[in-house]
This record gives sequence, structure tokens and C-alpha cells, in this order.
Amino acid sequence: MKRRISGLVLGYIFLFVGIALILSFRQIKSDPVAENFRFVPPPPGVQRFAFGYNETMADSFWIRVIQSIDICEKVPGGHVKRVVMRTPVASCDRGWVFQMFDAVTSLAPKWKMPYRIGGTVLSLLVDDREGARIILEKGMKAFPTDYNIHYSAAYHYIWEMQDPKRAADAILVAAAAGGPPWFYSLAAKLLTESGQAELARSVLERELETFKDDPEAQKRIRWRLNQINESQKKSSASGK
Repeated sequence: MKRRISGLVLGYIFLFVGIALILSFRQIKSDPVAENFRFVPPPPGVQRFAFGYNETMADSFWIRVIQSIDICEKVPGGHVKRVVMRTPVASCDRGWVFQMFDAVTSLAPKWKMPYRIGGTVLSLLVDDREGARIILEKGMKAFPTDYNIHYSAAYHYIWEMQDPKRAADAILVAAAAGGPPWFYSLAAKLLTESGQAELARSVLERELETFKDDPEAQKRIRWRLNQINESQKKSSASGK
């Protein structure tokens, strides 16, 4: 009985500490140093300091990151601007949002949502291509038979990392893991521009539904869809 009570007390302590951290991070201040403090990431290896309350800590970080999910503290203004076409170099490289998702997935490695949402957010909203790759690959390792994560990874490889071979491998795993039969034919077409555009469109159209309640995410996904369509039109016009 005493052990249960002490466990509950410790649980409440962690809960209140998490709430206090969230509220402190949400404070809006004009001082640039204080503003930057809002985006201090968890320390590496944070799971070693959870003392068995990994899921509670993961929930606290999750609640915090979804409040500023399109932030890149490494660019002026803190938000990645949309550009006419995909740039050779990513705007953000393993920034605060990635580090938060990395902490969440380390604390709760069998929680699927952060992998699915994290890959899309980092790829499309933050333009953190390397961060998205790391989170998606953590997800594929944690859930080797989840076709949704492999499907998202295939898009990231083909469109964001320009790697058709790895995209084809990911889509084949997705097909074997329960994806629709047309995944197999799509994998065979990924070495062509039409196949790459088909994959990108199918993933992005799915993400429009996933982020239906987020107007900014909807704008960026539609913008990326327009990029893909324009790129395919130019390739068709040039006879490729």
C-alpha cells in the first residue's frame, strides 16, 4: 500500500513538473535570449532520466512540440518560407522540432503517431530533410511491418532526398506489410519521373486528410503538390 502511494506521489510530481515546463516554454517574451530559450531541446539520452516514467515525459514533450510544430529556430523569423521550387539545400537541419520528436520516439519507441506525424512535419513544414529521414528510419525499425511508415518514407526518399532506389525498397516493404497491391507496380515505376510523381501525389493527398484541421499544413502540402505537378508538366513539355 505504501509503495502504491509513493508511486502515485512520484507520478504526480513528474506530471506537475511537465506542466510547469510546458507553461514556462509558452511564455511569450520580447527578450531575444528568452525567446530562444523557448526552443531549448531535451538533452541527449533523456530517457535515462525518466526514472520509469518514460510515457509521461514523452506526453509532455509531445504536447509542447505540437504547439510550435512548424518552427525552425535556425532561419530568420523562425518559420521556413515557401519557395518556388525545391532547393538543393534544406532550410533546417536537425533543429528543435526534430530534437523534440527524437526525444519522444526515444522515450516511447512503440508509439506510432510521432513517427508518422514527425516524418511529414519535418519533411513538409520544417524542411528538415535529414531530421525526417532519421525519424522515419527509427519508425521503420520499430515497426518493420507498418506499411504507412514505409509509405511515408518512400515519399521522403524519392522527393526530398532524390533516392529512387531506397524509395523503391521502402514501397516494396510497404506492399509486403499489407499495403494495396498497386504498390508493387508503383515500385517498378519509381525509376521514371511519372512513377515518382505518382508516389508523391498519393502520399501528399493522404496527408491532406491527416492534417485537415491544420490550415498552414494544408497550404504547404498543396504547395508541394503544385510543385510536383509543375515539374511533371515541364518534363512532359521537354519530351522527357
